[in-house]
Amino acid sequence: MAPESLGLSHVNCCPACGGDSVIRHGSFRMASGRRVQRYLCKACRRTFSPNTGTPAYRIRKQEQWREMIELLAGSLPLRRVASRLGIALSTAFHWRHRALAVLSAQPREKLSGDVRVETFHVKYSEKGSRTTNGPGSWGYWNIVRRGIGPEGPIRPGLAPAGRNRFQLLIDGRPVNVMVAETESGYELGILGQGRRTPDLVGTGLSRMVRPGSRVFAFGGHEYQKACETLGYVHRDGFAAVSRGRGSTAGEEQGETGLLQAATGAEGEVNADPIRFPNLPAWWLRQFRGVATKYLDHYLAWFRDIVRVVEYPDGNNIAPVDGRALLRNPA
Repeated sequence: MAPESLGLSHVNCCPACGGDSVIRHGSFRMASGRRVQRYLCKACRRTFSPNTGTPAYRIRKQEQWREMIELLAGSLPLRRVASRLGIALSTAFHWRHRALAVLSAQPREKLSGDVRVETFHVKYSEKGSRTTNGPGSWGYWNIVRRGIGPEGPIRPGLAPAGRNRFQLLIDGRPVNVMVAETESGYELGILGQGRRTPDLVGTGLSRMVRPGSRVFAFGGHEYQKACETLGYVHRDGFAAVSRGRGSTAGEEQGETGLLQAATGAEGEVNADPIRFPNLPAWWLRQFRGVATKYLDHYLAWFRDIVRVVEYPDGNNIAPVDGRALLRNPA
């Protein structure tokens, strides 16, 4: 069969060793009937295809995979995605999280300049889990509430051997998520469970914001203490927004608002008016609960695809649409 009929671009190097001594080595058939070229590396003697090393590796239904990637921009429920693609619900679930795991693992650069920072809570959830002891699972209801284990009733305060007792007020606390936003960048980070302390806030700031940046914090004194410890310039975000809105009416208010928005605390000049960060809490609510262990996947979904597609400034806050990282050549 001619190479053109395979519909594939030429592969220049081996994904395993990086060698450039590559030859064609047969082909294999996809579920659609289309054949895909296989290659052989003369250096390490490994075979591979154009999909090797991509998110679509070993997925037979490539057309449905590519359509699923495009559907991520619409934030559709899994059942609708499975129905439109003609695949099982479990397949749609695994495909979606396989793609989102790639986005979540991408290296990110720290934000700098005037950074707007806020933290919100996401309810702890073990949605879909059948083997854990948290709220909603068999283990939580029977062990914590009723004192019944797999082998029958247990003594109060003791969990069955081999199973950790779930502590609702400790293990089931809401998860803190930090949002850091500038005019040309947007980051989300999971801080962990528990009370929002300067150490907890400082962990997120050091991970997402460059030292020396001005942090317009929409929160309490924990932000100020964290900024003083880590070397950030702390500013009150609520006060900055109030100054930007002005205090008079009509055209005078508009002119005053722009002037005050350009002036920060202590006479400093801001390049852009300060506004509230865009929180994904409203977007997460449509899923009626997000499993905590998959929360980083959903945050990457909002940051790299939804935020880029649905907002006018989306092209400014990400180097590339996240869907472009998930598309494969075959």
